[in-house]
Amino acid sequence: MAKKMLYFVSLFILTISVNAGSVNWWGPVGGADGDWCLTDNWFEMVLPTSADDVYIDDPGAGNCVVDGGCTTECLYLYVGSTADLADKGLIVNSGTVEVGQQVRLGWAAGSGGKLTLNGGTIYEPNSQNFLSRMGNAVLEINGGHYDLTTRFFLIGEFAPGTGTLNMNDGQITCGNFNLCRGNASTSPGNGYVNMTGGLIQAAAVQFNPANRGTEGEFESKITLAGGEIKTNNLVMNLNSEFEIGGTGVLTLAGNDSAAVAGYVAEGKFYSSDGYKPPTIEVTTDDQNNTITVVTAELIGPEAWDPTPVNNTTVSSADINTLVLEWQAGSDAVEHDVYFGDDYDAVLAADTNTAGIYKGRQAATAWDVDITLALNGDYYWRVDEVDDQGGIVTGEVWGFDVESMLPLEYFETYADTEALQAVWNGSPELETTIVRSDAGAMKFVYDTTAAPYYDEVTCTSPAITDFTAENVQSLRLSIRGMETNSPEMLYVGIADGSGNSATVMFDGEPADFIMYDWQVDSDGSPSWVDYYFDLGEFAAAGVDLTDVVSYSVGVGDGAAEGGTGTIYVDDIRLYTFICRQFDGDSDLTGNCEINLNDFVEIAQDWGMTGGSFAAAEPAVSPVIYYAFEDGTGGTSVDSSGNSFDGEIKLVEEYTAASPTWAGDGVASSRWSGTGCLVLDGTYAIEVPTASLAGVTDEVTFSIWAYGDPANQPNDNALILAAMNPDVENLHVFKFHAPWYIASGAPNYTWASSSDFLRWTVEQPGDFAGKWNHFALTKNVTEGTQKIYKNGVLIAQMNGVEDLSHAPDVTDFSIGGRFDFNKWVWYGKIDEFRMYDKELSQAEIVWLANEENIVQDLVSNADPSGDGVVGIADFEIVAADWLEEILWPAAE
Repeated sequence: MAKKMLYFVSLFILTISVNAGSVNWWGPVGGADGDWCLTDNWFEMVLPTSADDVYIDDPGAGNCVVDGGCTTECLYLYVGSTADLADKGLIVNSGTVEVGQQVRLGWAAGSGGKLTLNGGTIYEPNSQNFLSRMGNAVLEINGGHYDLTTRFFLIGEFAPGTGTLNMNDGQITCGNFNLCRGNASTSPGNGYVNMTGGLIQAAAVQFNPANRGTEGEFESKITLAGGEIKTNNLVMNLNSEFEIGGTGVLTLAGNDSAAVAGYVAEGKFYSSDGYKPPTIEVTTDDQNNTITVVTAELIGPEAWDPTPVNNTTVSSADINTLVLEWQAGSDAVEHDVYFGDDYDAVLAADTNTAGIYKGRQAATAWDVDITLALNGDYYWRVDEVDDQGGIVTGEVWGFDVESMLPLEYFETYADTEALQAVWNGSPELETTIVRSDAGAMKFVYDTTAAPYYDEVTCTSPAITDFTAENVQSLRLSIRGMETNSPEMLYVGIADGSGNSATVMFDGEPADFIMYDWQVDSDGSPSWVDYYFDLGEFAAAGVDLTDVVSYSVGVGDGAAEGGTGTIYVDDIRLYTFICRQFDGDSDLTGNCEINLNDFVEIAQDWGMTGGSFAAAEPAVSPVIYYAFEDGTGGTSVDSSGNSFDGEIKLVEEYTAASPTWAGDGVASSRWSGTGCLVLDGTYAIEVPTASLAGVTDEVTFSIWAYGDPANQPNDNALILAAMNPDVENLHVFKFHAPWYIASGAPNYTWASSSDFLRWTVEQPGDFAGKWNHFALTKNVTEGTQKIYKNGVLIAQMNGVEDLSHAPDVTDFSIGGRFDFNKWVWYGKIDEFRMYDKELSQAEIVWLANEENIVQDLVSNADPSGDGVVGIADFEIVAADWLEEILWPAAE
């Protein structure tokens, strides 16, 4: 009692402003550390309950220690709420401290305290944590679990406070992990995280989340030297720093590489001294989820960070001015430089190798001493020399030089007037439809009247020697329009002596017709590349060393043509180049005859074309929807197996009132002309029991009329999934077509892990007309096929998996109910499913054809005899290890 009398006055003053439910720590006599579980250590002589606020706020008291000897709980936990406890406060060694609302460390200005978690758990599931609201507070975690579940963890809330987390082991689990938040009236305080071990698992890590304050007004910094921070999102606003080094790992959900790279470029995210810049890797975790992993690698004794980056391409503009640069190894004082065009020679070279060894120097840059060849391959190495003369051999780095010289990119013209000062024929400058960068040339042509050609001419070429750097061809890129007439393209070249020649492009006039849906993988409009052999101009007498003009023209000058608009961009002069599939034996299109070409033959061995006459299927379908119902929400199964389809709304998953029509596919092979109209709001739910017998073979047959107003789209005609909660677990999936504005539309017939695609060619392939599609898979034969109107258009071999068909839980036609996506727009008719692979003759019958002539669906037939076999093998073998370049060298 003497101790209590000693502190009574000061504690009374402290407690008059707090609620009656407050319990105040005063600890053992003399300021020693004390046990939470001893009532004598509390001013009120009782242990706190879940309804009490705990104040550890006496500068004269020792640490409050939790060792798990009793129920440890409270409503609010204050450590240093009004007083500065310096490095004292609460120590948790074991057990669980359960906080009903908030942990508040360093609550008021001028206050401070420390919480140390060595083991056990601090459980705070209902509200946020404050590590310094306006005071100075330290949280040290050496073990255990600080568990806020989904609640916020706040460090350095308001000025003038400073919150510091020192984490050496253990775990923090929370919602948003915020440093330096502030509000509209008060600037953020300072927040620091020093991490050498353990795990922080947070929904988001946010520096100055509301982006308040001014430059340099406060500091927020994470130093990750060990352990791991795992989060869904990283936000770095004003006055934020993230330093990574040692064994520290930052793991972000999804592909967040661009955001991290941006922070690195801004100088906010960086590596510790002695480490290379942060390594950002996009990979997958154990559950196959995409993640972004950021680490830092210690600088070793080897040279590193080469420029040009290893295995990249150097611009032709640098062939006379290239400088090689690198970062020095940790102990280097000088550098031995090696350079050449042979990898093995550079790898084996030493200081006595003439021509490759370039000398020893102190600088970390070397000017290449030769003119680089277009399309050339080059290699270099830097060995590091320390102050004792020791040598650390470096890695051999490589680069190649692009194979072309830029002739005209249309980037230097301010407007059409400036363009027409160089190009005659009334072209226009285009800044929207471009192949690259910001400019292209619009050419409106008219070949309807004599002389039946139209052209534009460059009268001031940027390059006048069309033989420079051994260039062999001219390439230009064209983007056509849907309304264009089909035309032939030509290029004309004139020299200073009055000689000129015109070369027609050996291609398809239909290339001038292009549709809005023809786009590249990045969503930009597709372009067609036209190549012209410069040797043909030289053979016609043109002096290619003295070019004074060149023209791009349309029409053959002999027959009436049409009108249209093309866009021209990226005119280049090339050396010998790889032009896909130029050689008969180049089956893979990589311009090298190697093992991959033999693999193509092996995969398609025995494939043939031929003529096929219609034959009615010998087996009965498992499902047959004739779509002659005409009314109601049921598609009756006419197979006799009672697998009626229910037509339901894709969003509500309730009965729909579908639209039926009478303009389906008419044929003497079936009755009626009814069909079902799919408007994107409903689809057909097919009984999954129909797939019970599908184990080794399957055929789907359907007629489809795509709606031109809504096709192409990212829609699916047939879908069967094992698990409706997982988007990609499809046993069967047919997109007709698949189109997401990032590539040409394509038919995709996917079955388990086997994906077969065919790129559409004309709008009629997917919309505005009836087309018949048949999809087959046969795991015994190892084949998967797509037929269109009875013709085999795509095939893959080596397929194996059809075992999951009986396990399907979601089977539909025209869309998916569970994802409300991939709804198909148009009309469908005559759907059949068989548990056998039908022959092509039987598919011809279902396609309402009498006979079809089938071309060989393989490029592995260089002999042209219509059969993939020994003759093709011999042709490829004869060109073994050859490189096929264009134009062919003399």
